[in-house]
Amino acid sequence: MGKNNLANQYMNGQKHVFFKEEKSDLKHIGFLSLKIALKSYFSTYLAVKDNLITHPNSYSFILNDLENLEYNNKYYEASSETIIHFQHFFELVIKDILGKESPLLAVKANTNSIIFHKLINKEEITSDEADKLYSIEFSEAIKCFFELLENDRLKCMSKYNFFKDEKINGVKARDILETLNLFRNRTWHKGMFILKYNALDEFVGKYILPLVKKILGISDYSKYAEKYMFYKEASCSYMNIMNLNVFDKIVEENKLSNSNSGKIAFLKEVGRTFYYLKDRGENNYKYDSIINEQGENGLIIDIKKCPVCGLNTLIHRYDYMEEEEYDVPYGVDPKRISKYESDVKCINCTFQLNKYVENLKSYGYSFEDFWDSYDIFDEE
Repeated sequence: MGKNNLANQYMNGQKHVFFKEEKSDLKHIGFLSLKIALKSYFSTYLAVKDNLITHPNSYSFILNDLENLEYNNKYYEASSETIIHFQHFFELVIKDILGKESPLLAVKANTNSIIFHKLINKEEITSDEADKLYSIEFSEAIKCFFELLENDRLKCMSKYNFFKDEKINGVKARDILETLNLFRNRTWHKGMFILKYNALDEFVGKYILPLVKKILGISDYSKYAEKYMFYKEASCSYMNIMNLNVFDKIVEENKLSNSNSGKIAFLKEVGRTFYYLKDRGENNYKYDSIINEQGENGLIIDIKKCPVCGLNTLIHRYDYMEEEEYDVPYGVDPKRISKYESDVKCINCTFQLNKYVENLKSYGYSFEDFWDSYDIFDEE
């Protein structure tokens, strides 16, 4: 398909550039997609935080059924970005591997005889000629990659053997990639497919993150991971005072048959905050008016230490609610305004939780309690 005049206007050398590894310290844009995917996934707890629990009264709460959770646009955005950008990362990595084997494996070159002949003879092609090449679909790349792999046709086979020899939580790597591609296509082309909160946690934590980790262990990519993938222990003293590798912790939790959704939510929120601090690039105290942080009816009951930035800037907040038919000495008061613990939020690094996440000692972490009480509502 030829380019129209508008496309030609922007495709000329004055209005676009080619991604250059030596200028960016990245292998290719796929690593930016990986960063976006991780940031989006880590944001999914915050997106639905207020829908995860309900307070029927001032002294207890209900953990809402994840199968029937109400979703909002923030979750739709974070969930779809997670799937789309993980798929983009894997697609560019697989095509990069194929391209190292031969540029002909990753593009549709036989539509242009001159370019095709040059590539066969390993001649350099110009940027204009490269523009005329169309990349193969990811489904084609997966098929090509695994056929070559299974027939021992790839150079440096030992780097990639895990793709065919190992299963990730009982599932082959090819099945994981094909499933991710299916999810991406349904999200991208139909615009109606969104994984539920608990299903996304399972799919990403059980299958996608372990495969990402395998790829980042390949020598060709590990140096880029160290520099740009901010999921490991923080290199700065003001971040990650609990020394959590949230990436690995989420993977470990999803290996369990009874993984704890609250613990995963905590780890995701820590990961989201890491990226916020990394992007901010410094640790000046971002003080917002405490009055604004209270919310319309809120009440600050305490200021605690934040488990991410380590500052005493974690607001322990109460909200008010109206309860009915409260017994009083002279009859029944039809209304009573009561307060209840609602959430904690750091006004420095934005880390925040509600009671969907328990006190951290419940997850085996030594850190001061967020909540004074943790009573789940008993309908009986």
